[in-house]
Amino acid sequence: MKSPDSDADDYADLTLKKIEDELAVAYYKKELYAFLIEDVGMQILRPKIIGDLRGPVS
Repeated sequence: MKSPDSDADDYADLTLKKIEDELAVAYYKKELYAFLIEDVGMQILRPKIIGDLRGPVS
């Protein structure tokens, strides 16, 4: 049985929040790169992608 002031729950919540944040960043990067590659306007403008567009986002 855990004590009411246990840090285990806080650690689990922080870990879960960090994972959710990383997944959100990966999702938005994927959406941005897809837009930059597939959009006709972006194909005409040909912006340089600076960063880590090296494959599928896992």
